[in-house]
Amino acid sequence: MDVPIGAKVYCADGACGYVTHAILNPDSREVTHMVIQEEDPQYRKIVVPISLIVESTPKKLRIRCKLQELSGMQDFEETHFATIEVPGYFGGALTMLPDDTIEPLEVPIVKELVPPGEVALRKGAAVRASDGHIGQVDELLVSPVDNKITHLVLRKGHLWGKREVTIPVTEIDRIEEDTVYLKLDKQAIEHLPSSPA
Repeated sequence: MDVPIGAKVYCADGACGYVTHAILNPDSREVTHMVIQEEDPQYRKIVVPISLIVESTPKKLRIRCKLQELSGMQDFEETHFATIEVPGYFGGALTMLPDDTIEPLEVPIVKELVPPGEVALRKGAAVRASDGHIGQVDELLVSPVDNKITHLVLRKGHLWGKREVTIPVTEIDRIEEDTVYLKLDKQAIEHLPSSPA
């Protein structure tokens, strides 16, 4: 089963958004949830159990719930506002005020609500070979039996030279927030089969 980060998502009664992250346990390599960004004007991100997937292709997912049910699920992000003091800030613009003029500014602080012990992996997260950066996460291939990652699809290259390489989960050393570390070096990855992205 694909967990295509960036894919369009459809509820039982219509299009509902797209996948922004896969949430997984980095030790067991089990994907537990996905994050869907709604298509409404608020662009709310929602945590959805992986068990709701009924159909999966590289470009779309169908999930077993209705739009109304989806809107009642847990938020992925929580926003708080902090006040900071900025010298010379006044009325929405930086101004040429005396150096001792300090104005308060409200700044949004966004926190991702990832379950304890799990990580949220987004499309484009860095992939590092044992000898340095090699590419980015494109998607995850997951066993439908136990929801464990079987392969990572790595996107490497720039613009016209992009290609996808499928890496077996056994070659993943560890997964951290925004980075997947591989056991393989760059030369070994170059010899893996690939297809144009």
